[in-house]
Amino acid sequence: LKDQATAQLPVNQRVKIVQKITNNIFVNVGISAEEQRQFRVVTKDALPVFRSNRRDSGKIGSLTAGQIVTVKFQKRNWTQIEWKDTTSQEMRTGWVFTRYLKKI
Repeated sequence: LKDQATAQLPVNQRVKIVQKITNNIFVNVGISAEEQRQFRVVTKDALPVFRSNRRDSGKIGSLTAGQIVTVKFQKRNWTQIEWKDTTSQEMRTGWVFTRYLKKI
């Protein structure tokens, strides 16, 4: 959802659109419910991604609302994620606050 029309939508609407589209893709491709559980959608614009599960570990990137990430590990209020960096197109790993991730 990178066009200007959707960028103008409120965050909660963008998140719902991404959830519906992603869920339809999962169904059409035949992804099992177990496999689907590892994916989350980001619910906050400019969500900082940290090097480790501490704020003082250093910010290594940021995510936009509606972006899909893969959950690698959870520890208390933190979730280790993997995502595709939109600038470098590389897969990256970092930590975010769990409250800003929503199940698909």
